[in-house]
Amino acid sequence: MYTQKPTTVSEYLRARDLVLDPLLIDVDPILENPELIKEASELWTAKEGLLKMVLQARINAIGRHIQNKAIPEEVVVYRQALVEIGALVNDFEKYKGIHGRNAQTKEDNSENATEQLADPTPEGEESSL
Repeated sequence: MYTQKPTTVSEYLRARDLVLDPLLIDVDPILENPELIKEASELWTAKEGLLKMVLQARINAIGRHIQNKAIPEEVVVYRQALVEIGALVNDFEKYKGIHGRNAQTKEDNSENATEQLADPTPEGEESSL
């Protein structure tokens, strides 16, 4: 693990296995991979309460800092950080919604395939039965 105190935001993030890559700034790696969408959805479904508690703890810490230490010029930055933390809930809900739609589409496609196997009559023709 990183032992020297990071001096830049990039070093701080890298020390936590995170990166701020200008080439990937517009990419959501979870949306790029259906399996990751599923995993994020399942994590949110299984641990929503715990994850919200972690986010709330961070919100409380920022709130304490705003109240006790932040100079007025910093408050707007910390308020934006609070909004971004809240946006994590939106992200998880988005992944959950996408996963739900993907699962429904798979189920619908599976049902259609099963129906087609059960009735081999080509579309547009009537069965002679």
